[in-house]
Amino acid sequence: MYIITNALKNLKRNKGRNILVVVVLFAIIATTVVTLSITNTAQSMIDRQQQMFGSRVEFQLDVDAFMESLDMENQTGFPTIPHLTAAQTIALTHSPSVQSYSLQANTMGFSEDMTAVGEDEDATGSGVQIMHSAGGNLADDDDFIMPVMRLLGSSSETMMDGETRTLYQGREPENLGEAMITRDFAQHNDLSIGDTFNFTMQQMFSAEGESQLVPYELTVVGIYSDFTPEAFPGMFSMSPMLNPANEILTTLDTILEPISEEGSLSMEATYYLHDPSYLADFEAEARALGVTEYMMISTDAESFHAMVAPLEGLRSVAQTFLLIVLILGGLILMILSLMAIRERKYEVGILRAMGMKKSKVAFGLVTEMLAMTLLCLVFGMGSGMIVAQPLSDNLLSRQVETVANDENPQGNQMGGARIISGGGSGLSLFGVGDEDVEIIDALTLNFNVRTLAEIIGIALMLTTVASLASISRINKYEPIKILMERN
Repeated sequence: MYIITNALKNLKRNKGRNILVVVVLFAIIATTVVTLSITNTAQSMIDRQQQMFGSRVEFQLDVDAFMESLDMENQTGFPTIPHLTAAQTIALTHSPSVQSYSLQANTMGFSEDMTAVGEDEDATGSGVQIMHSAGGNLADDDDFIMPVMRLLGSSSETMMDGETRTLYQGREPENLGEAMITRDFAQHNDLSIGDTFNFTMQQMFSAEGESQLVPYELTVVGIYSDFTPEAFPGMFSMSPMLNPANEILTTLDTILEPISEEGSLSMEATYYLHDPSYLADFEAEARALGVTEYMMISTDAESFHAMVAPLEGLRSVAQTFLLIVLILGGLILMILSLMAIRERKYEVGILRAMGMKKSKVAFGLVTEMLAMTLLCLVFGMGSGMIVAQPLSDNLLSRQVETVANDENPQGNQMGGARIISGGGSGLSLFGVGDEDVEIIDALTLNFNVRTLAEIIGIALMLTTVASLASISRINKYEPIKILMERN
């Protein structure tokens, strides 16, 4: 007890030196609070985004390799573009590598008892050419019926985006055979909630150019408003099929149920892997399902890193600054401790001459350092938490500006990751969609138990380093020699 009491009294006796030590400890602990709060919160946000975002898979056609594989001299008609079939697209959703996915299917058709908005008796689909793999225009085939409507299905919970599509009446389709139609289509055909109508798809086959009519019986459960603008004036008048007013929304299962695997069906699929490291396994599964080698499979890890780039930059700055402060702070504390013990050499000599063991002298020095550390922890953590959020906001805004000004276009945009696949008729399209990456530009710091434990651990580590420097010096002093040098 005497040792602890004497150690606390020594704090008052050596005010000047101890104040300098306290200032250094306070600066280190306050800086540690700020940097660890930023580092841990940024890392947690990155991990959370990784779980939510995953790694989006891109399927891209290797055009050069595909063209080289064609025998142009003996090629007749329009070549069938490599694609994912409907069966392959759906099978990949069950892959263990896939964290989440989004599927959309759409097919063209007509109705025997309904007419499309803009359709008239002389409508021939002018301006729209649908080519067959065997060559020629399908519209010239007597067995071909020009589609005037589109049937769309999605695996998403909602197809209403609140901008181009808003729910007007009823609800969205949930079960087989349920559908939503636009207000214009409902008024044009005098349809209301609960009415039933037919939709017929002409399913094409690539081998001999055969076709098959696939009927759908749909029940109206909802009506929505469509505000899709025309990309080009008069575009909707080219064909009723291009008019969004003639889009019928249904469930994905409703569209897929009567479709033959070899038939034509356009699908858009987006897959998200658990992590980019799963890409090799995912590609192996895709190849096993028969996906052609001309379809290159990759992840858009660049898009994820572009989204969290400001956070990664902020975390890197905080970690670097923390490392510098700890190294310099530790060295300064060691120097101050060595200087202090040298000045207190006579005090140590008297205590040792009185019979106090080296371990007890060392314990007294450690107690002094612990007392100053605890004091600095209280005020350092309080001050650090006050300045951490404003400083984080300032640093993050600078990181956002750096990313925004990056000349690399992948730093600002997400590459195409949409798959548009279809059946073997050659009607399939392969498209690439461009979406803006919403980079993270705000971070709310979270001072949790983990951060608190790390701060205390760092403070104790600094105390240990400074104390060991003093203790190592004590072992070199002999009490008789100290007292003789004093006299």
